[in-house]
Amino acid sequence: MANLYSQDLRERMAGAVRCGRPRHEVARMFNVSASCVIKLTQRAAAAGSRESRKFGGRKRYCLGRHEDALWDTIGFALDDFSAKECFNYFRNAGYGSV
Repeated sequence: MANLYSQDLRERMAGAVRCGRPRHEVARMFNVSASCVIKLTQRAAAAGSRESRKFGGRKRYCLGRHEDALWDTIGFALDDFSAKECFNYFRNAGYGSV
C-alpha cells in the first residue's frame, strides 16, 4: 500500500531537488523511495503542484452507462427460449434435481 506523505515533507523534498541535489540522494536523505521523489518532481513539472493525488475513495461502477442496454439484450435473448427449454438445459447441465 502506498504511503501518504505530508505536504511539508513534499515541499522539503522538492526544495532539495531545486537546490541541485540528485533525486536519489534526496530520497536517501528523507528516507523515502527514489520513485517517490521522481514522481513528485515529474508531477510538479507537469501540473505545477506537489500535492498528492486523490487516494482511495469509491470506485465508479464500470457498467453504469451500459447496464440498461445489457439487461434489454438479455431480455430479448430470453424471449427466444421457452421455460421448458431452459429447464431441460439447466437439468442436463447438472443444476437440476435428479
